[in-house]
Amino acid sequence: MKTVGHRGLPAEYPENCLPGLVAAAKAGASALELDVQFSSDGIPMVFHDVTLERVCARSGNLSTFTAKQLQSFSCHEPKRFGERYIDVCISTLNDVCLALAARNIPVFIEIKEESMAYIDRQSILERVFKASDCLGDKRILISFDFELIELAKTLTSDVVGWALREFDLSHKSQAENLKPAFLIIDKNKLSKSQTLWQGNWEWFIYDVVDPQEAKAWHQYGVEYIESWDVRALNNHPL
Repeated sequence: MKTVGHRGLPAEYPENCLPGLVAAAKAGASALELDVQFSSDGIPMVFHDVTLERVCARSGNLSTFTAKQLQSFSCHEPKRFGERYIDVCISTLNDVCLALAARNIPVFIEIKEESMAYIDRQSILERVFKASDCLGDKRILISFDFELIELAKTLTSDVVGWALREFDLSHKSQAENLKPAFLIIDKNKLSKSQTLWQGNWEWFIYDVVDPQEAKAWHQYGVEYIESWDVRALNNHPL
């Protein structure tokens, strides 16, 4: 079983912040996952939401600010952490990847679909590739957007993963055509009465924080377990 830090280590740090991602690696995560949205000047930023309110306590959409502006915005998640992380700011994807490259840990980079409303898919991929090249073969591009992952496979030999909206025959057929290295799904979309689709892919589920639940999913056939608290999983050998 491999544990994946879901946006870093959000049980202890603001999500998607560099200190939290590093902490997840130090806590024994087998891999990390982070999200990418784009600034107004087309720079990939490590951030999940479209708006800044929840994480930064600011009004406005991330895509209306430049990368330089965003790098000055605290991403301290005040509703969860108060002012504890007030000095932690939004990072560019490039800065995060440079910091993580020396750790030699796989990084799942989820490209959020909202960016595709104002940047074409090829440009999105080219910018993400450039910003994360330092990760080498530790980079894994993932998205819910089928067309983006399909295009990524034509542009690079990198490993890719497709995030499923449903566990149904339509998605199974698409997966068989796409042949990604990873199939990613919310655990609540699965039922253990169903058999996982067989293929040349690894199954990856989210989000699990209980060690016994993680063990059960692994026995079901899931290799990658994404967690809000990888420390909790890794501190309880199964």
